[in-house]
Order: sequence, then C-alpha cells, then structure tokens
Amino acid sequence: MRTLEQVIKAQDHLSKKEIKLIMMVSHWQKNNMTELCEKAEIILKKINKRVLALRTEKYEVQKDEEKRKAGRPKKEDKKIPVGIKLPPWLNEWMKRQPESKAELIEKALIEYYQIPEHLQK
Repeated sequence: MRTLEQVIKAQDHLSKKEIKLIMMVSHWQKNNMTELCEKAEIILKKINKRVLALRTEKYEVQKDEEKRKAGRPKKEDKKIPVGIKLPPWLNEWMKRQPESKAELIEKALIEYYQIPEHLQK
C-alpha cells in the first residue's frame, strides 16, 4: 500500500494532466477538430475513473494511519535491542556474572567513555 504522500502526489499529477487535456479539448473544439475531441473525452473518462480510485485509496490510507496511531503512545526512551558479536570467552564470562549482559555492557561503556549523566537520559 502506498503512503498518504504518494497518493496525494498521484492525485496532483492526474489533476494537472486533466487540466491540460481540458484546455486542449477547448482549443480543438474551437478549431472543429472533432476526432481529437472524441479521443480526449475517452481519455478524460479514464482519468476520472483513476481519480475516483485514488480518492478511495487516499481514504483507506488515512483510515489505516489512524488505526496505527490508536492505543498507548510509544515510549521514547525505551531501550532498543541491538545484536552484537562478541568473542566466545567474553560471552561465557558475561553469562557467569550476576548482572545481565546489557547492564554489564552499559556500565562498561559509561565508565570507559565517561559519558555524562545528562546524555544518559
């Protein structure tokens, strides 16, 4: 499914094409170019069908986005799982410690790089 931005962009693109074609049709009508006018009318009908389909798609995308926003807001300072590769001996040592691996790594990095408290929050 496309994003709302993409659907709106497609709608704008189609409406610009429709306006250009309408202007050309009016010019052709003034100059009695009926064959071109008839072909343009067919194209305009197809454009209108596509515009209606895009409106439906836009409605569905908006509805879907509203559903995603429902519920409890996400916690911004939530810890993020990160996969890292460690030498086997370090992994074994960390398993034997009472603290979790995450706590050990966090404490070690804070001490080694002297990360200030205001950056830790």
